[in-house]
Formats: sequence, C-alpha cells, structure tokens
Amino acid sequence: TDHNHGKVLAGSINLDCVGAAAKNDGRKVHIISETYGQDLVIDLDDLSPSPKKAGTMDLTKGLLKGFIDAGYKVGGFDAYITSNVISAAGVSSSASYEMLLCAMLNTFFNEGKMDTVAYAHVGKYAENHYWDKASGLLDQMACAVGGLITIDFKDPAAPAVEKIDFDFA
Repeated sequence: TDHNHGKVLAGSINLDCVGAAAKNDGRKVHIISETYGQDLVIDLDDLSPSPKKAGTMDLTKGLLKGFIDAGYKVGGFDAYITSNVISAAGVSSSASYEMLLCAMLNTFFNEGKMDTVAYAHVGKYAENHYWDKASGLLDQMACAVGGLITIDFKDPAAPAVEKIDFDFA
C-alpha cells in the first residue's frame, strides 16, 4: 500500500461531504458544519495546533498550514458544509473533508493550479502534523479522484494514478 510503496486498487463510496463557500476580505476562515453542529473561526495569523492535536479545528488549521508550507496561497473564506460520510468508521470522513477544503482553497486562491496529488499531500500533512496520525496518501487520493482508481506508490512524492472506467451497477 501507500506506506510500503505498493500498488492499490481503491474505490470511493457513494457518500458526500459537500459545501457552499465564498471568499471574504478578511484573514479569517469561518466554517459552519451542519452535520457536526460546529461553528469554527480560524485566524490565518494563528495556525498553531492545540495541545490536544485533535478535532476539526486542528485538522483545518493543519490543512491551511500545509497549503502555506507547500507554497500555495490561502485567504479568508466562509463555508457551510454538510456530510453523510460516517465519522470514525474507517470510510475516510476526514479525507473527504480535507479534499473539499482543498478544492475551495485551490479555486479561491490558487487559480485551480493544484492537482489531486497536491491535495493528498496537503491532507496527509494535516493529519501527520496536526493530529499526530500516521496517515499516508491512500484515503486522500481516493477521495480527491473519486470512483474506482489504481495508484502506484513507487514514488510517494508523485504517485501514478489511473481512473478505471467501471460501473458498479
């Protein structure tokens, strides 16, 4: 798998993390999560993790910091998010949230220049450094690309991804 530079066949489930978002003119990120009853406000000038290194606030700060450390731009935005991806069930609820935020940040501040591999690396960074979770790239890649895919992690910095044309029906 991704941790040992192997090959993977991955499939996305038919659950979604979706949102509506708009840029704002400030240095704050405001996210309302309908599903989890959360109202987060993050100051872009303070992206340090909490001592617990847990929860949506830390994961979001880690994602924003990952963008900056990878040389991408961030800025203030407001988002309303809902999800039917089951939390803590091993079906990539955190990765789906991360990939949604990556799409927002890429669209708003990076002119759509990022690809799914860049998304996955930023998500991995957030989980590794802001949750202390030994996450690889597999969940993030599967969520970012969607559908049925093969991934060759021989070079983890640039995994080879191929979408498989397959209809489960």
